[in-house]
Amino acid sequence: MSQSALIGVPSPRPYEPPPIGQPMDVEEWQTCDNPRQMLQAVCGRITDRTLRVFAVACARRVWHLFHDERARIAIEATEAFLDGTITAEQLAEVKDSICSIPAPQVVLPGSHGTFGAAWYTSGWYSWYAAVYGSEHAAKAVKDATIHTLLSTVVNKNDADFDELISVVDRAEKNERIEQAALLRRLVSYMG
Repeated sequence: MSQSALIGVPSPRPYEPPPIGQPMDVEEWQTCDNPRQMLQAVCGRITDRTLRVFAVACARRVWHLFHDERARIAIEATEAFLDGTITAEQLAEVKDSICSIPAPQVVLPGSHGTFGAAWYTSGWYSWYAAVYGSEHAAKAVKDATIHTLLSTVVNKNDADFDELISVVDRAEKNERIEQAALLRRLVSYMG
């Protein structure tokens, strides 16, 4: 494993190598809407830097949901690491320090997902950064959508909750579709 794969603070669980997924042909790559499957298909064939750039880009897509200053600090530090303006050791120090900043007293919609995205993106392993950072970013969208929808139906007795669940699921799926498109722009897949 390259040195850049090991940045940030050690994961609380032992490192498990990324699972190698099923190979994709070019058509499958172009139509896939699941970033995890795509990442597994290119496992071992893309750089640690590309994995982390993808994670940061997914976090930046939902930046408007980053209400927790700790998460913002972690993403900005990861960007500085990618730019070469801070070292891996300095990134680890930033990640350690955000743990000592008190959590906000009011947790706003999407905050849990965005903090998770920031935690993994700035973490030790680039594979976890890409997979779990993108998944947490998509969950932040889902949480914010749930909050928005529920706040619009609080006083309505005739709300169709099955339709609400469908809207929420579509919001998360649409975010994953956008992430897959982002990954396609970063990685030229050769099959």
